Amino acid sequence: MLILYGLLFLSTSVISIPAENTTPQVSLTLYYETLCPFCQNFFSNELAPTFLDKDYGPLFKYLNLVPFGVAEVMNSTAHKIVCQHDEVECQGNRFHSCAIKHIKDKKALVNYISCLMDSVEVDSEEDEEYPVDKCLDKVPDGLFPKIMKCYNSEEGWKLLEEYGKMTKKFFNDGEEFVPYVSFNNEKNDDLAMEAIEDLKKIMSRLTGKQYSSSSEEEYD
Repeated sequence: MLILYGLLFLSTSVISIPAENTTPQVSLTLYYETLCPFCQNFFSNELAPTFLDKDYGPLFKYLNLVPFGVAEVMNSTAHKIVCQHDEVECQGNRFHSCAIKHIKDKKALVNYISCLMDSVEVDSEEDEEYPVDKCLDKVPDGLFPKIMKCYNSEEGWKLLEEYGKMTKKFFNDGEEFVPYVSFNNEKNDDLAMEAIEDLKKIMSRLTGKQYSSSSEEEYD
């Protein structure tokens, strides 16, 4: 009886051990700015379709979005930031910073920001404002007021300035260009340029997955 009990216990113990996930994954960080036409094109035509794809999505270990780009913090106390596409872009970068913080579901976040990038025109006048009222149907219930509160408060400025520090640290006073795709927190200009052209191909190369240019999204 003792031997039988021991065998049963051993069998139960072995079955309870979860199988390891052996699927190779890649961490991706995107450095971008909200009114850059190349960033808009990459986000909508490469990043979103790849991240939301049922086969390629699981290959992301994590996705980190850094909305700052080629900008400069002139005076953090006075919130003086100069952006490449004028004040409207600074507003957009700040708004995206708040969305990134408050939308925890990464699929919902990518879906929302992709919609924003598609909806905002690149040409802007100095007296225009970033259209924060676009794509509201893509925002998870109850989160838009939190995003707006962040955007209109000190919280939004602090987030944007932190993304500025992250951007400057990554480029380390070297030449900055966006969109810039960093894999596993490494700086590789050639790989970044290739990813801009065909992200799925690079994800396939880095993970060993068979390349497929078709897209089958799992999130609307």
